[in-house]
Amino acid sequence: MRVANEEEQAIAELESMLSCTTAMADALEYYLIEGNIFRTVMVRRPHGFERITMSTGELLASINLLQAKRALLTNAQDAQVDTILANIERTRAQLHTIFYEMIVREIMSRLDSINWFLHDCENGKEGCQINFPAEIRNRQRIEEMVNALGNELSVDVTERIDRIDQRIRQITHPADFIWPKDVKEIYPQEPYWYLYLLPE
Repeated sequence: MRVANEEEQAIAELESMLSCTTAMADALEYYLIEGNIFRTVMVRRPHGFERITMSTGELLASINLLQAKRALLTNAQDAQVDTILANIERTRAQLHTIFYEMIVREIMSRLDSINWFLHDCENGKEGCQINFPAEIRNRQRIEEMVNALGNELSVDVTERIDRIDQRIRQITHPADFIWPKDVKEIYPQEPYWYLYLLPE
């Protein structure tokens, strides 16, 4: 019975992720033209609508998760992922410059957030170790955006990421995977090294 419940929960989580990712992909063109790094998107649920926060980083992170879980998807869900990917690529091609600029802006925004958090840690603020797993999501979102841009990423942005990474390494020590174990295989130690560290 427990196994059945776990399977049902996993299916429900995948359906939820697909719904969120589809909503973000469908809104991508308007999101880019509107120009705000974070945008509220409505997702249809069985009992109404849910508000979620969209960004290019959130969209790319969701896509990464869905592709990692493709073996668990039904044929219809797999086709839905292909549709989402095609939708994103089409919008990216049509609005290439805006897409690039938005990703760079989001990377810089998330680097600022990490910088403030690291500053607190370096100054001995309480809760650094407890809050680290949640705060480091910013770095993982940056990873997905860097992967999306590849060689297009400017040297200035790359150097800023490197400086933040050095500071992360300076205040941390090796640890077991810091996120839920059921996603560990999706985030190997390379390139997600920061998910295997905790502050001193």
